Amino acid sequence: MIGWQLGVAGAGELTDSMVLAAGAVLPAADAGRPRVAPQVMFLLREDIEGPGLTAAGVCAATSVAAGLAVTADDGVTVTGVRFAAHALPCDFDLSLVGALLELGGDVVATAAGAAISGHPAEAVARFANERAAAGAGPLRRGQIIGSGLLVEPIPVTAPGEAAAVFGRLGTVSLAVV
Repeated sequence: MIGWQLGVAGAGELTDSMVLAAGAVLPAADAGRPRVAPQVMFLLREDIEGPGLTAAGVCAATSVAAGLAVTADDGVTVTGVRFAAHALPCDFDLSLVGALLELGGDVVATAAGAAISGHPAEAVARFANERAAAGAGPLRRGQIIGSGLLVEPIPVTAPGEAAAVFGRLGTVSLAVV
């Protein structure tokens, strides 16, 4: 377990086998109908813990990177994530960061960071506070937190490339075969 994936169904463990490395390929929809969506990924530089954690507290302890989530055909269960090799300090307003989802070079969805709890770091803060209320430990330095999907996942139906393009965070993509 290397972190957490937040979403509408709650939080799930993120394992190293779910992280898709550079050069990873995604099969087109003939088997299992994968779907993709952009998300903001948080990389913890120090432990964070509730109660009382705020989005500002999350940003002070993390770096952020562009992310692309792969879901099962239910569109909810995240089965894989790919995130940019570079991360930035979380010192700007993530609620205003725009994101495009491209399939085969065509823009199929758009969103802003505000689509996740008003601010992606707010979702992480709420999760840490809920863990504290339940008596669970802190989120640990080195963990990766997927803040949630910015758009409804879109089915991957043809070969090409799936890409999440973020204004300030850059682009992350997967080849689709």
